[in-house]
Amino acid sequence: MTEHERLLEEFEDARFALLMEGVARKEGERLEALNEMLQDRKSVV
Repeated sequence: MTEHERLLEEFEDARFALLMEGVARKEGERLEALNEMLQDRKSVV
C-alpha cells in the first residue's frame, strides 16, 4: 500500500466516523424529545 493509498483510507475512515457521529447525535436528540413527550404523557394520565 502506498502512502497515498494509506492516507486516502485514513481520510475515508475519518470522514465516515464524522458522518456517523452526526447520525448518532441526531438520533440522540430525537430519542430525548421522544422521552420528554412520553414523560409528559405519563404525568397527564
